[in-house]
Amino acid sequence: MSKKTLLFFLIFSIASFLHAKTYKLTLKQAEKMAIEHNPEILQEVQKVEQAKSRMNMSYSAYFPSIDLSGYRVMKEKVMTIIMPSFIPGQPPRKIEMDFTRNYQMTLQFAQPLFTGGAIFFNSKLATALEKAQESLLQAKKNEIRAKTKTVFYSIILLKKSKEIVLNGLKFAKDTKEKIAVMYSQGLVKKLDLLRAKNKVREMDAKLKEIDSKLFEAKNNLKNIIGISLKDNVEIIGQIKEYPAKLNPELLKKQMETNNPILKSLVQQKKVSSYNLKLAYSKFLPTLAIGGQYNFRGDSFSNLSDWDNYYSINLTLSFSIFKGFSKKFNLTMAKAQKEETEIKVAAYEKNMKANLMNLIKKNNYLLEKIKIARDNFENTKEELEIAKTSYKEGLISYTDLELIENQNLSAELNYYQSIFELYTNIFTIETFISDTIIKF
Repeated sequence: MSKKTLLFFLIFSIASFLHAKTYKLTLKQAEKMAIEHNPEILQEVQKVEQAKSRMNMSYSAYFPSIDLSGYRVMKEKVMTIIMPSFIPGQPPRKIEMDFTRNYQMTLQFAQPLFTGGAIFFNSKLATALEKAQESLLQAKKNEIRAKTKTVFYSIILLKKSKEIVLNGLKFAKDTKEKIAVMYSQGLVKKLDLLRAKNKVREMDAKLKEIDSKLFEAKNNLKNIIGISLKDNVEIIGQIKEYPAKLNPELLKKQMETNNPILKSLVQQKKVSSYNLKLAYSKFLPTLAIGGQYNFRGDSFSNLSDWDNYYSINLTLSFSIFKGFSKKFNLTMAKAQKEETEIKVAAYEKNMKANLMNLIKKNNYLLEKIKIARDNFENTKEELEIAKTSYKEGLISYTDLELIENQNLSAELNYYQSIFELYTNIFTIETFISDTIIKF
């Protein structure tokens, strides 16, 4: 690579770094940005707008349609009729009759009076679809909110893990230096020194792994809240125990009342019901009133010579036979209605089972946190005793390293258990469409 190219990339990198923004985010700020900027939510918002347009379009069928049209005759062949002669014995004559004009303007309207309920049920169907889409939008918001919380606290957990591993790395380095001095004095074996060096390398590798996961988690959060990957995020918060004791009966009632997916399914049942009624409406006649006003002439130079005529009509139409299509549409609508009802019942049952599973898991996770906390406290005390014992030569370095690993693992498990409880609660919150943990 040439010096000019290298200089260009260096300048470009510095400019990009200076241009990048830094976001210091609390959980509430991250949630707010996700709700406002997340592309998945923005897609659902547009679907709601489409559903509203379909609903408005369906209501427009209640109003009359008015059309204006006009034409200019460019070329024509007029009607020819054969007229018998008025003189006895003479042959009949051909007579050309021209009923058209060079120019004609037509204004016509049509107002449906009765359509067998088709317009009414179609508007109700569109309204139900719009409400179902609004519920799906709320479900997507709940999903993104839970995802934001999970990623947000995964970053906090990784930062805490990095802090723990850094402490472990410092302890490993200090221990290695002490062992190196003792080895030079002939007080320990070379095996202890080699193990101490390996421990430093192991902790350093673990630190790099955490940095990689932290980088990935921050990029995930950037995508969720809708900011550029080149920007920086700094998370403000901490991970700590939360006594999330849940009331199963209350949560079940909240889910039945608030869950947006269930609300959407209720609207889908209405859609299938209205769709069936629409299929029945095809068997009924339709009644409409219409009118037509015509204004025509041969030249624009003298509009006073133009003539006009109009008609107002009451139209009744009834479809007698369409190749059994009406019957098949009705059969299909009935099947769709039954399918939707089965789907809704199965989904409700499945959601209740999942909620009960999550509540049961919550109780287990609370116990897991208690066990992890007690283990952490014990290994912390055990490590202090082991440090003193190693200095006094009562235990080997292998014993010290084993206890230090146990302490490190116990502390990481403790915070990991809290994070698991958080993610479980966040999932429950999507079921009840409400917040349980008040940070």
